[in-house]
Amino acid sequence: MSVHANWSLREDVRAYWEKRAETFDRSPGHGADDPVEVALWARLLRDLGLTPGARVLEPACGTGAFTAALLAAGATVEGIDFAEAMLARARARHGPRATFRLAAAETPMVPAGAFDVVATRHLVWTLTDPPRAFAAWAEALRPGGLLIIVDGDWRRETALSRLAARLGRAWDAAAGRAPLWDATAHASIMDRLPFRDGLRPERLAPLLAEAGFGSPRFASLVRVRRRQLAQASWRDRLALLESAARPFAMVASRH
Repeated sequence: MSVHANWSLREDVRAYWEKRAETFDRSPGHGADDPVEVALWARLLRDLGLTPGARVLEPACGTGAFTAALLAAGATVEGIDFAEAMLARARARHGPRATFRLAAAETPMVPAGAFDVVATRHLVWTLTDPPRAFAAWAEALRPGGLLIIVDGDWRRETALSRLAARLGRAWDAAAGRAPLWDATAHASIMDRLPFRDGLRPERLAPLLAEAGFGSPRFASLVRVRRRQLAQASWRDRLALLESAARPFAMVASRH
């Protein structure tokens, strides 16, 4: 991809998330309003190695939903995002309990070795330059620091996910429900991303190794997903089932 094409794609991604901030927390699995779910996320983070007092850099912090779990796990959090609208919502949600500033995930602009953990949720699939981002995160971490990634293969489809998607569209049409995001813009962006064919752990691991990360380990999202389904409306359960087979959580350590 040329420099110009990459810049254009990044701007399209930024513009999309600026607009998406208004409805982001209303999408199932995105919000942070359920204290039980937040506690389950915090437990997962501790299982992946996050310890109380850890200094955490959270690239693409968005509206601060995942920040809530990091704080619940006892971390000190610095969130960055390149969408001002997302940052405004994160600051409103957390006040002085976390620090938020404008910066891109690929260029976090932090001192070398300043953090114990870099933690992201639903970011890596959107990266326009994954090797650059991974190298920057490795530099931000102290030796032995952890990279925690929660993401998914959003391209993968199953019979269940296709059925859930069809039922969801029919439900929305019958109820006159407006979409929460611009599907056309989303598809246009996804088709140009490096992970446009899907983000899978086996594809991610060698890229992380090249950036200086090793010993990848995975954790189950079953408890979190069960809680999300239990709390969701029937329509939101369909949306969650569209991605039920795809999410993963992993941790790797910086050499």
